[in-house]
Amino acid sequence: MCNPIFDYDEGNFIYPTSRNMGIDSDGDFYMCMGDNMSMDSDTRELHSGSV
Repeated sequence: MCNPIFDYDEGNFIYPTSRNMGIDSDGDFYMCMGDNMSMDSDTRELHSGSV
């Protein structure tokens, strides 16, 4: 499994669950949209982050 990704917008970590999906410490699911971009599955907001 990969290392967690720090979400600059929320200030927490996203933990990868599969190749394109992850979950943060609040229980929100995220979908990978690019190298440093993810989308919150509930709100459809884009977030930037880094490994």
